[in-house]
Amino acid sequence: MATPKKGTDEGKKQSAGLGFVPLALLSVSAVASSFAGVYLFGGQSAPQNTLSCPTESPTRYRNESLVDKDMDYVSLGELTVSVGGGTSSRFVKLEISVITPNGKTKDVESAAAILLDAFSDYLRSVNPADFEDPAFYPRMKQQLARRAEIILGPPGSHGILITEFLLR
Repeated sequence: MATPKKGTDEGKKQSAGLGFVPLALLSVSAVASSFAGVYLFGGQSAPQNTLSCPTESPTRYRNESLVDKDMDYVSLGELTVSVGGGTSSRFVKLEISVITPNGKTKDVESAAAILLDAFSDYLRSVNPADFEDPAFYPRMKQQLARRAEIILGPPGSHGILITEFLLR
């Protein structure tokens, strides 16, 4: 049999197969050394953003109220909306309160019908599968608050509270 010459295709095939093994070994060793460097020399300090209880007094509580005394909370009543098109019998039942500055309560009460209409239009447009995703609820609250701000104006609305929620 004749041995292949260096310049032929057969000689190139044999040398190409040996090039992968050193490359694979280099990759594995790079990953291992990176892991070892982080594990051994990464430090053992606790993360800076962790919460911990104060050590001086475990029974010390916050004396400030979370309720803003400059705001009123105006309940709009119960809102029931069917969700999903067609023969779906699913519905959402909400009770929403609008956060408004003191003295603007009458404005919210007079716009209650418009607010409930805007909220129900949005809720009817939501895909019923979205209600199964826990990440959807903050977005829903933002959308409802945005509609209240559009209707009442920025000085009239400082957000909403969802005090009851039922999906059936």
